[in-house]
Amino acid sequence: MEDYLRNSLIFSRAADEYDEKISANKINLMIRDIEVQIIHKIIKGSDIDSVLEVGCGTGQEALRVIRGCGVRVDCIDISGGMLGFARKKMIYNGVADKFRPIMLSAGDIGAIRNKYGLIYSFNGAINTEPRIKDFISGASKILMKDGYLVFSLRNRICISDFVYSILKMKWGRIRERLGGFVDVPVSEFTVKSRYYSHGEIIRLLPGDFKVVSVHGLGTLIFPFLANSFPDYFIDNFIRNIEFKINRDFPFNMVGDEILYVLQKL
Repeated sequence: MEDYLRNSLIFSRAADEYDEKISANKINLMIRDIEVQIIHKIIKGSDIDSVLEVGCGTGQEALRVIRGCGVRVDCIDISGGMLGFARKKMIYNGVADKFRPIMLSAGDIGAIRNKYGLIYSFNGAINTEPRIKDFISGASKILMKDGYLVFSLRNRICISDFVYSILKMKWGRIRERLGGFVDVPVSEFTVKSRYYSHGEIIRLLPGDFKVVSVHGLGTLIFPFLANSFPDYFIDNFIRNIEFKINRDFPFNMVGDEILYVLQKL
């Protein structure tokens, strides 16, 4: 409970500057574009009209999903500050009628009474949830049959981070990532985060989910290094390659994040 309260306060304090910091990182923007593209394909290829975002932050992805697909999106977050910022954003963009904010942790989504055709969570929100088993079981409880659960997590095995760390002889950085427990900077604070390997996630999945696809995000360059490269190189080279290889083995296993597309049986 103490960690939830602390994280809520930290993210609330970071809300006003969060979008600006994300937008300043070309790799983060690319990762978000891949994630939203996947969501758009799922919705447009089905009759889904009920969507839940877990860990919505400032509502940037929810806004794109609402605009791109015309669906209503319920959004949960542990941070009242983030939800308040997201609500203002929806009002400003004229889509407040399709947005419903809910202050709730990812581990408690099973308490929601609605049923959804799609639940998604991006940007490492699940890495900060200590009750990931409750998140997955809760998602199963409130998903419709044949509904989709799509989520991305920070990966313990990131090839570009390891290459960078070896070249810079940052052995402690490698040990920390492989160990799975990382303090992630948010504004001037840090948030405890649990990184996962592909094998760990597969073992956590209950039998009522099937894996549709697995994607690697930030494989060639992880976000920490984004500002070390010129924008035109990322926009015209890295971005094109990442969009092509993110679903292909072994690239889908060694990115900064792994994204799972699961379907409830």
